Amino acid sequence: MDITQENWQHAQNRLSDWIQTLPPQTGIIAVTDARARHLLQVCDNLNINVPEEISIIGIDDEDMTRYLSRIALSSVVQGSRQMGYLAAKLLHQILEGHPTEQLPRILVPPVKIIERRSTDFHSFSDPTVVQAMHYIYYNACKGIKTEQVFRRCKYVAF
Repeated sequence: MDITQENWQHAQNRLSDWIQTLPPQTGIIAVTDARARHLLQVCDNLNINVPEEISIIGIDDEDMTRYLSRIALSSVVQGSRQMGYLAAKLLHQILEGHPTEQLPRILVPPVKIIERRSTDFHSFSDPTVVQAMHYIYYNACKGIKTEQVFRRCKYVAF
């Protein structure tokens, strides 16, 4: 399938439709960091707060994803080096004439999970609190005042 603007927009629309069916406080693990970044973009377009409403984690811990996303992406670090070593070992056994049906199935567990903002979840059920936390997180270094948080959250102070 060719990657065109039309295909990209179609994929965005389908993903957007799907995300809107998810209940609040859903967690998603994407097959790659690139796909997770795609999810982050759709959430941003829909004004869905990540991680307050949807938490997202990718796989591979790609360096570029950190720079291409507004929200830092949590990611699973795979054991790529060990996978390569074991794959070479199995290939060597095949080249030595061992029957492939007798070769073991090997699972390589992930090395670790890098936790970043996309899964930094605090369980708050009050949407006003979530909205306030989100506003403060993105504006704290701009010298905001309490009144601005109240106005942003449409909160009436007594």
